[in-house]
Amino acid sequence: MPKKSVRPFPKKPVKKPGAWRKVLLGLAGLIGLAILAVAGFIIYSAVRRSQPVSLPVPTGPYAVGRMEFDWTDPARLEIFSGRQGQHREISAWVWYPAEPGSGQPAPYLPKAWADARSADRAPAQVFFQDLNRVQSHSLQNAKLIAGSQRFPVIVFSTGYGGIAPEYATLEEDLASRGYVVVGVTNPYSAPQVVFPDGRQVDRTAAGSISEESQAASVQTAQRLVAVWSLDIRLALDQIERMDTDPASPFSSRLDINKVGLTGHSLGGAASVLACGNDFRCKGAVDLDGTLYGDPASIGIGPPVFFVTSEPAGGEPGDEPTFAASKKHGAQQVEILGAHHFNFEDYSLTYMPLFHILGALGPVDGARALQASRDLLADFFGERLLQQPGGVGAVLQKYPGLLVLRR
Repeated sequence: MPKKSVRPFPKKPVKKPGAWRKVLLGLAGLIGLAILAVAGFIIYSAVRRSQPVSLPVPTGPYAVGRMEFDWTDPARLEIFSGRQGQHREISAWVWYPAEPGSGQPAPYLPKAWADARSADRAPAQVFFQDLNRVQSHSLQNAKLIAGSQRFPVIVFSTGYGGIAPEYATLEEDLASRGYVVVGVTNPYSAPQVVFPDGRQVDRTAAGSISEESQAASVQTAQRLVAVWSLDIRLALDQIERMDTDPASPFSSRLDINKVGLTGHSLGGAASVLACGNDFRCKGAVDLDGTLYGDPASIGIGPPVFFVTSEPAGGEPGDEPTFAASKKHGAQQVEILGAHHFNFEDYSLTYMPLFHILGALGPVDGARALQASRDLLADFFGERLLQQPGGVGAVLQKYPGLLVLRR
């Protein structure tokens, strides 16, 4: 009997995904990879930002002490706080040659300052170094080194958004070389200031740079520079009082005839302005700060030295008046590969956001700060201590990093 042919069961046709489904599947894959990448970065950053960082050891022969002060100007009313009748008040940090072992190691930032800084950065803390893991080289409230030697004084004015301890690499090094360094932090313009009695004041709109337009930005920056220059003069007045006050730890130990000023960004501009208008100043170093206005009109008198980032220009988008300044004998050295924030301790800590935004440049941060330390020491050593010097020797020490602009 013949076999019946068996017809195969017809296979159901497989539908191939449409173009739109392929796109969705591809997007889902990309989103998944992006989520994994972000999660991986957050985990990496959480570990990386918590790694301990030790600032460079100061190069001078002295141990370094640190004290904190709160100074009020009875002659000026505060214009940035919004409260009537309040007098101008500044936060001052003093680094100085100290007796070794006469104080406990100072935290990079006191807890109240570190907590305030962290709260300000809370939405994006993963992009910033844990400041509690940074170690400086100062001794808290240590004794001024014994003897009768008088020390020259340098006032350091911070940049907009900065606070004095975040320039400790530069300040500690100068103190270790035999200077008393006064770091001024400007309330209501700094993100936060914590005074020794625990009061915290935050930045106000009146104390901020306007972002409405370029003209408004320049106008408000000029106002800040004018106020900050008077803050520097307040610091100099207080230094004179400390020297003549028998109860002061600095009594009869400060050389008021040997005063220099320096600062970063707007603080650098304020230092130049204050130096030109105060007979006590023997010279100023402007670290990447734009000068607002013609130097002839703002009183450049004593020697001024500019140390700038690449490209030179201080505040982003502005051009400092170097050409006019040089008519008054100013010199300018550019740090190749450095950007605006490479003059702060940020150069040495974990700050990926600043690298992404271009605030920190591709330069080796430690080497850039080392060069800045040497340039400051050379200028003030020559101006205040009559030490032989000259920028040429520093340039030779850092081939391929420093360029003298004429």
